[in-house]
Amino acid sequence: MCNRSEVVNQLKQNCFSRLSFAEKKVLVQNGRPCPDLDILTTVKIKKTTDNTSCTRHFRKELYNISDWLCGCEISNKFFCWSCLLFSTKKTVWNNQGYDDLNHLNTAVKKHTESEIHIAGYFKLKTFLSSSTARIDTSLDKQRKIDIQLHNEKAAKNREILKRLINAVCFLAKQELPFRGHNENKYSVNRGNYMELLISSQEFDPLLQEHLDTSTIFRGTSVSIQNDLINSIADVIKHEIFNEIQNTQYVAIMLDETTDISNKSQLSTVLRYFSKNESKIVERFLGFDDMSADKTAASLFNHVNQVVEKFKIENKLVAQTYDGAAVMSGHLNGLQSKVLEKYPKAIFTHCYAHVINLILQQSLECNKELKIFFRGLNSLPVFFSHSPKRLKALSEFMTKKLPTLATTRWNFTSRLVHTVHNHRTSLVDFFMFVYESGDFDNVTGMTAKGFANFLQENKNIFIIQILSNLLIFTDVLFNIL
Repeated sequence: MCNRSEVVNQLKQNCFSRLSFAEKKVLVQNGRPCPDLDILTTVKIKKTTDNTSCTRHFRKELYNISDWLCGCEISNKFFCWSCLLFSTKKTVWNNQGYDDLNHLNTAVKKHTESEIHIAGYFKLKTFLSSSTARIDTSLDKQRKIDIQLHNEKAAKNREILKRLINAVCFLAKQELPFRGHNENKYSVNRGNYMELLISSQEFDPLLQEHLDTSTIFRGTSVSIQNDLINSIADVIKHEIFNEIQNTQYVAIMLDETTDISNKSQLSTVLRYFSKNESKIVERFLGFDDMSADKTAASLFNHVNQVVEKFKIENKLVAQTYDGAAVMSGHLNGLQSKVLEKYPKAIFTHCYAHVINLILQQSLECNKELKIFFRGLNSLPVFFSHSPKRLKALSEFMTKKLPTLATTRWNFTSRLVHTVHNHRTSLVDFFMFVYESGDFDNVTGMTAKGFANFLQENKNIFIIQILSNLLIFTDVLFNIL
């Protein structure tokens, strides 16, 4: 309200009642604004035989018609000063403004006698009286108190929100599930998220007070947990987006797998040089459910969405997937479709996957090795569903047999090394199972077969050769 020529326009945008008492007092004491409305004119047609006309121009003396008449240079119109300040009902005199110079005197007289104007005019004249000032001063003080209390509450809520975000980040970093089967207050285990907050409140009075007393927002519901997770994910993706804007080249990596609920989950990773960390980084963007459609066209649409979202149309220089035909097919596969739209995006078959295929296919070409791995891969299965057998094995060796993964050759390599290093102990164990009366006949005969398998000279030779050979492939696999 510092510029007098803009007072009327500002009052129309920000009503008088919202101002502090100090601001109101300044406005009232400064009085009505009476600027020069130089371009305000009105044409009057004289009713004569030739209908001649005359033009009336604004004169400063027009403000003397009434002590409430004021003007606005921006709209070039007259307004009622008291109605602008105190009237809650919109009229021509406090909203649109009046600009008819021909009937100004009549309009002013009519407005002066109106009930709305009289009420506003009375409030203007009594505004600075002791009672009115005292009421406004009290209201102004109360408003300041309310603002202070609001700011304190907002600051407290921010601190609570920081603790909730910290709990979400901790569980995400540790790859722990958030929720439990039963999260009500009588449950023994209410899930990792709730249990983390409950254990933290013991050393955090602010968090304890919030969880004990809050009735509107506690931050523990399922929807709030999901909102926090999504919000943090959005912040991370925004940081990734900013990093990508400062790099020249980007590669996209996709991999699909089926989770425990039989959903086809597609993971998306962007690889690029980070100037902040001064090294090449790989940023995981998330999982997408592709169960409904796993065709090359659907995967291509997904790639397009990622490219457009992170604005890497001119930066995409590489794409890498596994060896599935829908991914790497050179005619209708995903890589050919991406390469057609983004010519710089050279396809690279995952090297770790390639070495896995090479080792698998090369060993299957040899009949003796094929038979050997059929027997070797049966060893972990023998222990997979029997705690009793695992317990008995622990009496002979401290090392457990690695589990198998058909798509990861290094798991088979670890099995070879374990059997090579503990072959004698395994033979002793299987003979114990065969000779002991604690196991059923089928288990005993199976154990006898494994003992014979591990004692056969041909198999001992193969284990020795493979163990020495796979040391080098393991190093290469880890590098890739």
